[in-house]
Amino acid sequence: MGKREKYVFLFLVVVAFVSFGYSSAKLVQQYTAVIPAQSGMYIEGVLGQPRFLNPLYATTNTDKALVDLIYSGLYRFDEDGNVVADLAAGFPEVTDDGKTYTVKLRDAQWHNGLPVTSADVAFTIRTLQNAEFNSPRRSEWLSTTVETPDEKTVVFKLKSASGPFLNNLTLPLISEVVRGKETPEVFLNSIANIEAIGSGPYRVKEVKKTNEGKIQTLTLESFQNFTPQPAYISIVKLNFYETSDDLLKAMLGNQIDGFGFSQFEQRISIKQSAKNLEIHQIPMPQYQAVFINTAQKSLGDNRVRQALNMTADKTRVLNEVFEGQGLLIDSPILTQHVSNLPELNLNTDLAAANSLLDQAGWTLDPMTNIRKKGANELKFTMATNDSGINVRSAEILIEAWKAIGVNVTLNTLPTRELNESVIKPRNYDMLLFAQKLGADPDPFVFWHSSQTKSPGLNLSNYSNTKVDGLMSEARASTNKTERDALYLQIHDIIKQDLPAIFLVQSVYTYAISDEIKGFNIHSLPDETARFYNLRYWYLDTKRVFQKN
Repeated sequence: MGKREKYVFLFLVVVAFVSFGYSSAKLVQQYTAVIPAQSGMYIEGVLGQPRFLNPLYATTNTDKALVDLIYSGLYRFDEDGNVVADLAAGFPEVTDDGKTYTVKLRDAQWHNGLPVTSADVAFTIRTLQNAEFNSPRRSEWLSTTVETPDEKTVVFKLKSASGPFLNNLTLPLISEVVRGKETPEVFLNSIANIEAIGSGPYRVKEVKKTNEGKIQTLTLESFQNFTPQPAYISIVKLNFYETSDDLLKAMLGNQIDGFGFSQFEQRISIKQSAKNLEIHQIPMPQYQAVFINTAQKSLGDNRVRQALNMTADKTRVLNEVFEGQGLLIDSPILTQHVSNLPELNLNTDLAAANSLLDQAGWTLDPMTNIRKKGANELKFTMATNDSGINVRSAEILIEAWKAIGVNVTLNTLPTRELNESVIKPRNYDMLLFAQKLGADPDPFVFWHSSQTKSPGLNLSNYSNTKVDGLMSEARASTNKTERDALYLQIHDIIKQDLPAIFLVQSVYTYAISDEIKGFNIHSLPDETARFYNLRYWYLDTKRVFQKN
């Protein structure tokens, strides 16, 4: 070939290779898919020491969170806070009267290779119900009996219909073969409460302790026989810290890949712009409110309560006290439980508040700037605990109420003393406190008129027969659409009655390395459920052939 022909030939060869590469890439993209790969390690920092990696005894946030990695329940919570099947093959069959639930088990294994059977379910519940084992969750199951017609079928029988019962079935299960022969004393003190054998996505690989015997690190590995698929991250290591400062230093020093906290529980400040971190804020069913003792004569007037609500600077509380980590609310019915709630009206209105107090007969004394009716001043005492969050929130509200001539004195006590001398006897005008609702929206123990006396949690002495009927109807229903409609009615009535001034709903703040993919949590029943989704997190990807 001549020189010209050689150049043409080389050009055609290059074109051919480029075309081949392009065509190959197109074919690869057409017939393969990118999926998460099983690999890598995730290190999380955790406050507090694990003590009971046992579903029947786990009470601390640390224990309950780790239980969700090691064990499985019949059901679990998904990334939106909904109940979905876990060890169960699907949702239970429920009889028309709502008293009998029949659950079929899917094929699953314990970490020792034995199959999970209905006998394990019955053993878990009956052990929990046995007073000798002294489980703190015992009261949840006293009205339930368990039957096992075969190895894959469990039948739960309730004394009365209960809408929230499905949430009970998220209880993680323990193995009858592993723990069934233990006496209550052995069961409580067994090494199996740390070196646990469950059926969850991760199993215990190593427990590392300090010279003083404290657990320093707990290493978990992906359980390869976990179905429907093993967790993507191969190793999860939990490092335990005593203080929030230690935890934050570890994060900023790249010793851990993530940690989480609630401003209700810990005071940690971490910026959205922190290097290599993503900050997630996940709503939880916990809120701060000023509970108004409606049995108190002046506060029994709805116009006074409305005026207080109109001037409560909730936005300032959220931004100053919670550093923006929370959601503003106007009732105990939360958006994560019930969709389509009306839009919030957060505008303060001093003029309207003053007008309401005038109508109620409370006139402003120009000498004292406090409203009076006859010889009586419009003054109250607000009680709270010595939490910095609650104290500062109270101070902001008290300052705002001065502007309308309402004099409020703050009474701060340690939590135990507050509970015994103030909350239990309902000895307060106002109480600034937080309430945890749990996974189910049922507000019965917090707002039904039968719960005004301790141990009931109706802290406002609120009584409304219409609301009582709606709550009783909702908690007996297993139909979510029906329950949501009833809760919307409750929302509207409580918003008008104002037995409390609702301030801030808690969020769980998760600071996590931006290398972690698949973090997709939108709602949590509480902070301990944050690991329900970890089985789907991943660090790397791979391509696999897919069918057309």
